Amino acid sequence: MVEHKTGALFDLCLELPQTLTDTDLGIDRYSALWPAFQIRDDLYRQFREIALTAAVYNVEQAVKQ
Repeated sequence: MVEHKTGALFDLCLELPQTLTDTDLGIDRYSALWPAFQIRDDLYRQFREIALTAAVYNVEQAVKQ
């Protein structure tokens, strides 16, 4: 797990799947919930990017020390 000042959020983000497929959730493009699931997937991607960036930063800092 990544140790970072923001803690558990980054750890959680690293453990999240990239996305849950629509069929896993029983949602199709014609469902009223489709826009909400698209937003969720975008947020997951953004959080994972932040978490991975923090992980790389932590490794770089550890190497410098």
